[in-house]
Amino acid sequence: MSYALCSTLFMNLQGREIYWNLLPPQLFIVILYSLFIIATAIFLYGAFKHIRLIRMGKKDSRFSFSFIITRITNLIYYGLFQRRILEQPYQGLLHSGILYGFIILFIGTTLVLIQADFGLLILKGTFYKYFSLALDVAGAAILLGLLLAFIKRYVIKPSELKNTQLDDLLVILLLGCIVITGFILEGIRMAATEIPTQSTIRYFSPVGLIVGNLIISTGFKEAFIISIYPLFWLLHLILAMIFIAYIPWSKLMHIFTAPLNIFFSSLTHPGTLTNLDLETAEEFGIAKITDFTWKDLLDLDACTRCGRCDTGCPANLSNKPLQPRQLIQNLKKHLFSQYKKKGGAKPPSNLFPDTVSYDEIWDCTTCLFCRSNCPVFIEHPSKIIEFRRYLVLAESNFPSEVKTMFKNMETNNNPWPVSWDKRTEWCKDMDVRILNEGEKTDVLLWVGCAGTTDERNTKVARHLVKILHKTGIDFAIMGNAERCCGDPARRIGNEYLYQQLANENINTLKKYNFTKILSSCPHCYSTLKNEYHQMGTEFSVIHHTEFLWELIRSGKLSIPQSVPPRRDNPQSVTYHDSCYLGRYNNIYNAPRKVLRSLSDVKFREMPRNYKNSFCCGAGGGRMWMEEKRGTRINQNRIQEAYNTIKDGIVVTACPYCLTMLEDGVKEKELADNLKVRDIAEILI
Repeated sequence: MSYALCSTLFMNLQGREIYWNLLPPQLFIVILYSLFIIATAIFLYGAFKHIRLIRMGKKDSRFSFSFIITRITNLIYYGLFQRRILEQPYQGLLHSGILYGFIILFIGTTLVLIQADFGLLILKGTFYKYFSLALDVAGAAILLGLLLAFIKRYVIKPSELKNTQLDDLLVILLLGCIVITGFILEGIRMAATEIPTQSTIRYFSPVGLIVGNLIISTGFKEAFIISIYPLFWLLHLILAMIFIAYIPWSKLMHIFTAPLNIFFSSLTHPGTLTNLDLETAEEFGIAKITDFTWKDLLDLDACTRCGRCDTGCPANLSNKPLQPRQLIQNLKKHLFSQYKKKGGAKPPSNLFPDTVSYDEIWDCTTCLFCRSNCPVFIEHPSKIIEFRRYLVLAESNFPSEVKTMFKNMETNNNPWPVSWDKRTEWCKDMDVRILNEGEKTDVLLWVGCAGTTDERNTKVARHLVKILHKTGIDFAIMGNAERCCGDPARRIGNEYLYQQLANENINTLKKYNFTKILSSCPHCYSTLKNEYHQMGTEFSVIHHTEFLWELIRSGKLSIPQSVPPRRDNPQSVTYHDSCYLGRYNNIYNAPRKVLRSLSDVKFREMPRNYKNSFCCGAGGGRMWMEEKRGTRINQNRIQEAYNTIKDGIVVTACPYCLTMLEDGVKEKELADNLKVRDIAEILI
């Protein structure tokens, strides 16, 4: 139940009486269990409210016995071992102190109650001594964690915790008072029984010993000290019962919802969207709270307002309306508004624009930072894309510039205003084989829309072809038969257009014989590899960063003597992680291995790298939308690159990133200092 029971139910074999100084003890036992029953009833009533609201969501198959081991492993690794929370040492220390402290005290309380109520002798001898020590250490860890939490929230005040609520303070104070009163109780008992007799067991309760000595030093008479013990016992008990009753009415409910959310988290590839059955679906996307699945609603309930999702969100950090934490909290508030005081649910209202604004929906770059850093695995981007699906498919409500992009994709099979029959113009002088139906090749080079139609990115495609020729790789392209993979349409919410393009590509790909697909675009790579299988087909897909590193590692591709633009001194280079290559597909090391293999390169990491890399601003279809709000995301990133190397090359491995970062260099007037290159361009 609480620390009180661990410090007041004492073991006769150690000279610590059960219910010491509580006369008559039967009365206190009645009080204890009466309050416990009341607190439990309040807890269950509140918990039922949470369950009822979550059940408002639609079905979602999140449980299968074939994946039970994986889910339990995730729960232990991310829940019990706090893997993501510990990525930030300060927060990891404070949260771990509180969590593990209460786990130990809960176990200790359970053992005490088993012995006290069922007569099963467990706590005795040497085991009891270290049991007592463990409880003191656990209580101290909780107090340290609470102190650090108070300092961070109310003294340091980081931006991600700017919207502090009264509940946050009440939780800290309540938990702190429970532990402090528990130590006072222990100190009173030790001051009256163990310290005067110099009992050696007192050393196994070090915090209690300190408190006991402080109590003795006050000069109060022993009779007075003993007389206040029952009052503190009742106070501590009441606080403990308030804690139990308060759980479902506060952020403390995450004690239950967070582990559940981790357990039921998606096991599909990060960022993979649900596949709509357009022929049978009666509704598209999400407009009302009841359109969410029960897992989506559990997401909302599990959020603890820690703000980690905000710390690297490009929209939030460029002063746009979207703040992932606030988005989830607004949805959570709306969810709980559906519950009437007399029970039951109100008819759900539309979420737009009062609960979720249109700007929030369209400002998301789908960079996946929020989901990748959320300690409880809340899936923010998928919800935003479901909002987009509704707006696009049900209301035809989307930014005006997107209309042109959709039209291009429908007529030209690419987002640019370039005719589909011009798709091979970029390589006419390069002796590139165009694969015909039934023909065979080892590597099918998926050039992508940017590589075939965007002037800057066709240069990357040409460099990649030169590398393939140089290394003697058997490769071919699809030519004019290649269409947009559909990623921009899908991320903007046009599932119909995505599936049309995807089906056409799949039908074409099935006509060829190839071993693997090679792509230099992370968006194409991720879609072909992780989402086309939803339509009943599987392809072996490799990104050009991994392909290039394998060529270098195997000795098939010789390392250049210097990196263009050629300099007398070693070239300073930094690497920008593409969101769809890194967070979506966990490809971080291959491009860095390529760069570190170059002898004339001084490689330096930007402060935000790997999983915490900062988005260029082009994902989620933002490449084709105007950035009308806040500051420009690409300028934020290019400034970070400049601060890192001052003069040199910013290397990336994504056509979107290449375009956005080069625009950032021009906008910041840093062309004399920084050059932006795809990783293929520095190898040949």
